[in-house]
Amino acid sequence: MALNATSKPAISFTLTITETSYMNSQVTESTIGGKSDLTFTNGDGTGQINMGSAISGNLPSGGVTSYDFTSFPKAVFGSSINLDFSSGIKGITVVNNYNIPTGSGGIPMAVADLPYININATGSNAFTELFNGESGNIKINPQGSWTFVDFVGRFPTASNKLVHLVDSGSGVPYEITIIGVTG
Repeated sequence: MALNATSKPAISFTLTITETSYMNSQVTESTIGGKSDLTFTNGDGTGQINMGSAISGNLPSGGVTSYDFTSFPKAVFGSSINLDFSSGIKGITVVNNYNIPTGSGGIPMAVADLPYININATGSNAFTELFNGESGNIKINPQGSWTFVDFVGRFPTASNKLVHLVDSGSGVPYEITIIGVTG
């Protein structure tokens, strides 16, 4: 069985602003910002990937889930294998899937109390290369996401490989997707 992997990270925003004047004339401005035409082809070089994995889960209240990018889980035919992305991570997306309950009163809690995820690289074997040698500490609010894409890639090692998803204290459903080159 041959395996072929490709990916097209469409990371862009379409912005349309329409202004209607008091005399009913309209001015419309449209733009697309971001990188929407990048394609990773199958392979193991620059601009290429050969594998990906997507995981969804629930962070328990106040919990931490750690991911090792030299042993990242992938579901396969009802089982699981571990993937080693030491040959290059080309993209990661983390999504906070918490649905804000709404009703006639709008958001039922203060914005500061909304459940968020913090993604960081701290402690022993932290994958700080993902954050240019820093710890990250990126807050992802409900229905928000954080995305990293690198045409060249970032390379985890035995001592630089862990990223943590930290719950704010309320329990949060999440997704993490990774693409890259496995060894």
